[in-house]
Amino acid sequence: MNTLHRAARALEWLCVLLVVCATACPAPRANPMDAALDGARSDVGVQRDAATPRRDAATDAPRSDAALDPTRTTYEFIGTDQLRLHSVLTDVTPHPNQCNGHPATGYVMGFDSLANSCRIGEWTYQSSGWVSRVNLRTGKREALIDWPPTTAQFVEARVACVGNRVAVLYARGNRIDSTPSRLFYDQVGLALFDDFDRPGRIVWQRSYVDDPMIGQGQSLQALGASTEMIMWQHAPTRAPPELWVSGPNGEDAHPIAPNEPGYGNRPEYLRVVGPHAVWLDGPQVRYWRKGDAQSQRINNTLGYRPWTDGRHAVWIGLASAEPRNMEVYLYDLQTRETRIISQDPAGQPTGQNYPTVEGDWVTYSDFRNARDPSPTAGFTDVMEILGYHIPTGRTVPILTGVLQAGFTRMFGDGLVHVKCQEQVPTRQFYPIALPLPSLRDE
Repeated sequence: MNTLHRAARALEWLCVLLVVCATACPAPRANPMDAALDGARSDVGVQRDAATPRRDAATDAPRSDAALDPTRTTYEFIGTDQLRLHSVLTDVTPHPNQCNGHPATGYVMGFDSLANSCRIGEWTYQSSGWVSRVNLRTGKREALIDWPPTTAQFVEARVACVGNRVAVLYARGNRIDSTPSRLFYDQVGLALFDDFDRPGRIVWQRSYVDDPMIGQGQSLQALGASTEMIMWQHAPTRAPPELWVSGPNGEDAHPIAPNEPGYGNRPEYLRVVGPHAVWLDGPQVRYWRKGDAQSQRINNTLGYRPWTDGRHAVWIGLASAEPRNMEVYLYDLQTRETRIISQDPAGQPTGQNYPTVEGDWVTYSDFRNARDPSPTAGFTDVMEILGYHIPTGRTVPILTGVLQAGFTRMFGDGLVHVKCQEQVPTRQFYPIALPLPSLRDE
């Protein structure tokens, strides 16, 4: 799946590049030091009238006069150790779009933006190559790292929450070749933000000014964080990939010792909760606890899209090769017991995807009512959401009869947040929130 995922990301970059090239963009402005890492402040950034407040003091909502200026970007590097992000309003009214009668709770979402999201107070931070945040009370969306109007300098990024702070793993680019589609990075780094009114502190970085990296976000496959640690991948083009870990303030950053050759340090779908981390490396679902010398494999067959809440881990696993059938696996991190929790209709192997676990619940998408419910169908016409109650072993429907209800998330608020594709007119993806069923232990 790594190849398919990277191909999808490459296509996404190429499409954006074509849009940028097809529009009448102003010529790139010259940066005084060409974004060099010598301490000079770049003029790339959002310029605002100092007399105009950026936020409404009464509601803490973004002001509409802070609308995105299409000639400028939303970030700037300051010297060698600071990154400033500008909260730029990109939407001013909530979307009325509905998914099977459920109103959207936010804005159109990228491929992995719900999976790569976290919450601090009223804000949900999300990333899918770029970074934005949505205010849960006002519904307003702000870009923090967005695609720039020119390709003279761009940043691709992932976001994670470290308690009440935000960690941003970024790759700064300086050139794009459209044929073949390639991105050239001259710096990757990790920055921590206490708030976005002040620059964030770059706590780890690698520079490639003399030898730019080439690749489709290779160092951005994974970022995870908790109040105990931050984990991320560093994957330069000309060296083996490394999985790094640091304390919550970026201290004591070091790579984790690799596992057997070829596995252990190429994480995707990295999830960090407390001292626990789970990720996918090829077909392997791997688990690491802070302080361990190495990670360990916790699945026995082909695995995909793991998730953990620190007590359990879930993933999609190959239950049988003939017929090929993928099921939802639940793993107890304490007892190390594994069980299959999805239940296919009799005689009908059915596809499942996107499992998450939080507390007593596992939620996942299910294809049983699709025109082609088989596990080999991939994206299909109907993807419904089912919930598995761990204490009782009961499976209940949460969202049925919709078109491509995909990623699910639970934040401990009694709701299931679902990335759902509206039926008409645009078939865009929007987040909706559904209540978890009320079940008692039996």
